[in-house]
Amino acid sequence: MNETRTYTLAEVVERVDVPSELWLRRRLNAGILRGRRAGRIWSMTESDIAYLLEYMARGPKAAAAEQVAPTPAPPVVSVAAGLSAKSRKRLSAKSA
Repeated sequence: MNETRTYTLAEVVERVDVPSELWLRRRLNAGILRGRRAGRIWSMTESDIAYLLEYMARGPKAAAAEQVAPTPAPPVVSVAAGLSAKSRKRLSAKSA
């Protein structure tokens, strides 16, 4: 594919059936879609547009499920675990 030609978001909106330029910009800022950014201006290459079409064909929920991995819950740690023996004794005396 020709990677030297870039398209503005307005041109991409005309070429591809996306809801709006704002919709496209929000997904680019969130990192969901691929694009190039120069300052505050986004542009997209042919391969970026192909990825956009693939994203639209799969649906947003399928793409989100691929990108986001579930984070494991942090282990439960007792407050007294990091205390010295003397501090643990004081803590148990207070709560009793």
